[in-house]
Amino acid sequence: MLEARGRVVAIEDGMAWVESPRQSACGSCASKGHCGTGLLGDALMGGKVSRMAVRDTLGVRVGDEVILGLPEEGVVRASLLLYGLPLAGFVGGMALFQPAGEGWSLLAGGLGLVGGLLLLGPLGRRAAGRQAEPRILARIQGPVVARCNVHP
Repeated sequence: MLEARGRVVAIEDGMAWVESPRQSACGSCASKGHCGTGLLGDALMGGKVSRMAVRDTLGVRVGDEVILGLPEEGVVRASLLLYGLPLAGFVGGMALFQPAGEGWSLLAGGLGLVGGLLLLGPLGRRAAGRQAEPRILARIQGPVVARCNVHP
């Protein structure tokens, strides 16, 4: 289980809105100010805080610090789908149209890539289900940690 700390900023309809600082290897790198990857990541991600809605299983309140958990299996499945589906569409399109010539093969590969990207939304929601859903594992109460006894 991947874990991160966060703070509850709002409660709505059984969901807790939790803000958590973004964690990146680029933040601790010595050349973070000069690296294109770090600068691009900062530009695309926006702020340094991630905000997400998480099902409230512990009865948390605004201001509580919590430990969030994300099942590793869900992250691996999401990564495979995110990278594998567009790549399979690209390679499959190119392979199918290879006998027609190089230009047709590139066009078919591009269309396969776009098709794979378009399928990510509906297939991703169905495949992930609740496995990739973050959970509140514990509420931090000073030096004492209250753990959730609910197991999936």
